[in-house]
Amino acid sequence: STVSSTAGFITVQPCGGQAEVSNLNYVGGVDITNLAVVPLADDGTICVTSSARTHIVVDVFGGFGSGGLARELSIGGATMFPEFSPAQHDYIAYCQSATANVLSVHARGVPRTQVTVGSTVGSTVVDTTVPIDADDAIVVRITPTAGGVTDEYWIRCVPPDFPLITTSTPGDHSPGWYVLGNSFDGPSGEFAMILDTAGVPVWYRRIPAPMMALDVEPWSDGSMTWFTSPGTPLGLNGAHHYERRSLDGTLLATYATDGVPTDHHELLEVSDGSGDVIMIGFDIRTSSTAFDCVNQLGADVTSDDVAVPVIQRVRSNGSVVWEWDTDFTGPGAKITQAEVTVPFCFTPPGMDPIYMPIHVNSVDLAPDGTVMFTARHTDAVYAFDPGSGDILWKLGGNGTGDPLDLADPRGGPLRMHDVRVLPNGNISLFDNRTFLPFADPQGSGPARYVEYDLDLANDGATMVREVSQVSGSSSGAMGSARLQPDGGVVTNWGAAAGLPIFTETDASGSTVFELFMPNTANASYRTIKVPPSRFNVADLRQHAGK
Repeated sequence: STVSSTAGFITVQPCGGQAEVSNLNYVGGVDITNLAVVPLADDGTICVTSSARTHIVVDVFGGFGSGGLARELSIGGATMFPEFSPAQHDYIAYCQSATANVLSVHARGVPRTQVTVGSTVGSTVVDTTVPIDADDAIVVRITPTAGGVTDEYWIRCVPPDFPLITTSTPGDHSPGWYVLGNSFDGPSGEFAMILDTAGVPVWYRRIPAPMMALDVEPWSDGSMTWFTSPGTPLGLNGAHHYERRSLDGTLLATYATDGVPTDHHELLEVSDGSGDVIMIGFDIRTSSTAFDCVNQLGADVTSDDVAVPVIQRVRSNGSVVWEWDTDFTGPGAKITQAEVTVPFCFTPPGMDPIYMPIHVNSVDLAPDGTVMFTARHTDAVYAFDPGSGDILWKLGGNGTGDPLDLADPRGGPLRMHDVRVLPNGNISLFDNRTFLPFADPQGSGPARYVEYDLDLANDGATMVREVSQVSGSSSGAMGSARLQPDGGVVTNWGAAAGLPIFTETDASGSTVFELFMPNTANASYRTIKVPPSRFNVADLRQHAGK
């Protein structure tokens, strides 16, 4: 205020509102200044009122909030996830029934915008109700009245058995898409999902044949693959296969091993453009020796039926490029009974026990053509030459089978999954450290991402990095751990009650993001993070739930 001849006060408020206190008090002949933080009216204006005649100089300072034209977005009739943020454009609503849900919607845009929800149009603000079925979406469109690009906010009505998702974000994590499937145990169904950086399932598809260890993977062309599992799991049913579908659900291809039942642990896309894949199969063979083992219920059993793992590279037409057989029960066994650390028998419903001495559960292909795999029941990683069939090296295990000299403070991996060859030539694993009453050591410590530097010229390997579960818990089964381009790690903790589905840590090992599914078995097989460019958000929204 300046050049005033008398005392007075000034109020500043959104036009149409009423100020409860003054923002500046002045006296005659004295220039007085103050700073006031004032919201805008719906039309973008503020009003300045003086109680006496005076000159007023207003210096306007504006701040820009986070990206997006919405300033308020909420629903009634269902819980919305996540909490509203102007920069977050995708949400889910946990609808209570498959059809005929009615949600109330409140949406407010920034000043000088038009808000549209369905057929309801408002100047800046809309309050309306929307009937909606599960898998459909409410789209809130906000358009600047002076012209410009319309901003869209999507609220997807997920079905009643969709898993509950909660997140924690203690740090900054890089943008990307998280690809995974959830366990179906508990009240939830099983779904393949693509989650955004905030953990919102922008795309999902129900898997009609549920399996606890569903292997959901993104394909290089933007399609998705997963395992279908009618009947007996663990690669013991000839009807098992993988399928690849476009985001709209179109079946593009099916994949199965030749001559042996397909296992659910790996469908590896060979990256040379051939269209080939690498898969695992289990062949049930009768041994001349009966093996003492423990089944999944903890009972001591005996079996001479052995699930022998077979690894195949298969062309898109189903023909086999090469096959590698451990030949466990034959005279040329490449892995022997002496190497087994977990004497496990699986007893399918209505069947006799089946001995699973090796249990291959992941495969990766090195740039030089070497194939690596993890063998959970020998606590070891193996590499072989698919041309000669020879095992080239072994990492970990109980000391038999001529393993590499390993420098690891924790003695090496235990019941691990998800071997990956890294760009620098190291290998990484998800090391479950599973506690099993029939396998040593029992006190195995927390699950971890672990990375090894291989010195094959000197028959050695050294642990160079680990990121352990901060709770100290091991993981009962499944899981993955993938190094990110920024040096962080995305670790899926597998079957581990009370733990997050996955955790993302930064290059220093600090947790920056975690996601939970508390109303499921809180278990998942793998989480694969891909760059934002891998999927188009409009395609994901269009085909979600379909």
